[in-house]
Order: sequence, then C-alpha cells, then structure tokens
Amino acid sequence: MGKNDSESVADTVKRAQEFPDDTGLGASADVPQLFAQFPIPSGEKVIDNVPEASGKNVAGVPRYNFRAHFKRFIMGQVEVGHDERGRPEFVERDDSGQYEMLMNDILDGGAILRWEEKTTLRDGTMVIACSYLTPKPKKTTGDTLPS
Repeated sequence: MGKNDSESVADTVKRAQEFPDDTGLGASADVPQLFAQFPIPSGEKVIDNVPEASGKNVAGVPRYNFRAHFKRFIMGQVEVGHDERGRPEFVERDDSGQYEMLMNDILDGGAILRWEEKTTLRDGTMVIACSYLTPKPKKTTGDTLPS
C-alpha cells in the first residue's frame, strides 16, 4: 500500500497530504523523477533555467533540451470523398511501418514516449496517436547551454 506493508490506509492518506520537501531553490531545484526511467550521460544538461541574453525566454521558466512531436497512425479504411451518387469512397491506409519505426526509435533511445492512445473504429480501423519527445540537435559552434 504505502512505504511498507505495515502502513495503514490512514497513515497512507496522512502521508499523501504532507507537503513535499522544498529546498527553497525554486526553479533551480532538480525536477523530481522527470526522466528517471533512462540514464542521462554525465555532463549532459536536460534542463536549464538560465534565461538567454536574447530575452526570448521567460525568466525563471526551465528550458528542456527536447522537441515535442505528435503523430497519428492509421491502419484501415479512410474516407476520401464521395462518388457521383453521394456514396462514400474509401482507400486502405497502413501506417504500421511508420509506427514501427517510431517504436524502434524509442527502444533505441532516440525518442521518449510521453503518451500513446489507441482507438479502434466500428469498421475495424485502428488509429494510434502518439506524443513523444526527441533531443534537440547539439549545436556544433560551441554555443551550448551555460553550466
């Protein structure tokens, strides 16, 4: 249930209502368990809260070295229009190869899956929506995030 098997439900509820340990560092504090499921190479910055001199970033808001992406994969029939009688026309679509490439990229450490939602329509068509992150390309001009 809680931290250990002997903890009661009341103890678990009481512990859940406690405020987390705040070190008083604000945005400079480490984000807890944000990327705990994979190792980060030493010296690699995942988050930076120092605003750029250009002023394009909001002061005090952390910057992440990732780009967000959203893709939708369709496996089944897709309506493409209507014939001269007004009946719907369909074509078969199969994005399974692209979906497999994304999953392999995630398994190889090239992307981080945020969420995935699968929907099966009445006609059997499967739609998979994925939100994922990829690392920003490293700048080669020596223009890196401040330490």
